[in-house]
Amino acid sequence: IVNANANYNFTGIWTDTSEDWQTITARFDSIPAGTMQCVQFQLYKESWNPVAGLEIYIDDIELIKNAGTNQSEVLNMIKVNDADIEFFEQDTLNYVYNLPYTHDPANIPTVDYTPGIDGQNVTLTPAVNLSGSEAERTASLSIMQDQAVVTQYKILFNILPPLDIYICLGQSNMSGYGEITETDKGVIANTYLLTPSEKFEAATNPLNRYSTISNGTYARISPAYGFAQALAGKTENPLGLLVNARNGSSIADWGKANANNTNLYANTLNRAIAARDWGIIKGIIWHQGESDSWQASAYMNLLKTWVNNFRNDMGDTNSEIYFVAGELAYWRQNGTGSTDFNNVIHDIASNIPNSDWVSAAGLTPYLDETDPHFSRESAITLGERYAEKIIGKFYGTPTALDDISANDISISAYTLTGRLLTILDANVSRICIYDIYGRNILTQSLQKQTTCTLPAQGWYILSQEYQDKKQICKIYVR
Repeated sequence: IVNANANYNFTGIWTDTSEDWQTITARFDSIPAGTMQCVQFQLYKESWNPVAGLEIYIDDIELIKNAGTNQSEVLNMIKVNDADIEFFEQDTLNYVYNLPYTHDPANIPTVDYTPGIDGQNVTLTPAVNLSGSEAERTASLSIMQDQAVVTQYKILFNILPPLDIYICLGQSNMSGYGEITETDKGVIANTYLLTPSEKFEAATNPLNRYSTISNGTYARISPAYGFAQALAGKTENPLGLLVNARNGSSIADWGKANANNTNLYANTLNRAIAARDWGIIKGIIWHQGESDSWQASAYMNLLKTWVNNFRNDMGDTNSEIYFVAGELAYWRQNGTGSTDFNNVIHDIASNIPNSDWVSAAGLTPYLDETDPHFSRESAITLGERYAEKIIGKFYGTPTALDDISANDISISAYTLTGRLLTILDANVSRICIYDIYGRNILTQSLQKQTTCTLPAQGWYILSQEYQDKKQICKIYVR
């Protein structure tokens, strides 16, 4: 959005993506009076290819004048340890300021401020005990008028425990393409996201919004979301995410020597090094290749070089950072090369130490089979598959499955049609069905052939009991 008579610019964001309509909300800041005579709207998207039948309507334009803020009742800025507090807004009064586990509790952060007006009366009360109660860990700045508090800002300091940190990299599918629904909003349990100032905050969608290499488009539902949800409760430490994806990026863009595209390699490396102050970097989940499916035969060597460079620059000479790559969408045929590409990914463990891959089987497109992007549900499922690899690598067998280990015997048969599971052997006395994280979905005693409907697509563990024996198998629901 451009003021046609002056250089006051603001790039708006889509704030309503429901149904077929999209609404853009924009705000002009600090525009002098009398200059707002003409506004020009420019709708564009980077690398926007023509879309057949696309119609754009401009409707229901509403201009709202901000009544303004009484500067005597707000602060212009709050500083912690001489640095501006991240994401400060004058009308936001409560802040959570996380500190790494290595922070000395005796070292109380200093708090300072820039007043809203000269001569403002502000009472600053520092935190007194970083190991104490919430009240003891809170600093406050009270703006006083006529001996009364008119505004009070609060900063709650938390020393986080060490985080298990995972780096989420790739192109548009890792950035996130599926729509964010109401159920996707809010804080993600036990998960923290690395911010631009290299601190960790409670994670919320979209998870790629702080990427230092993003081109600013399509930060929506990422596999990192399904990944974080699936790991909730499986790790001893909270989860830390460093999400740094860029739409349309090729493996060449990610090269160490390539300074184009805001230098994907260096920016990601610098963030990863900073993140280590908060915990241990356990692994990298990688979903990239749509831009390289045409060169499947060359891809593995390029990826191997990238992983080796990154591990070495992180000081990981023993390849301890676990690397997991994902398949491309199965529907990407007709010359795009996804089948050849996926076959190359299957061989990753033979080329890259301490690595594995996850399947894209059964996933569905965001739009149709001309679209390489995953739907919201499929992006979440893909993230769960990444989590399954991580759980198996670092966190052992899910607790709920510990009691169903048994001899591997064949005692029955079943059929699976869609989500309908039918047990065919009448000798089976009981079945137990678990999701891949050990949560019990169904336990049922049997007297004859039975059927049950599994709740969603994905992997399940089926335990069938016969007398004192069990058969354990893994089934996939498309």
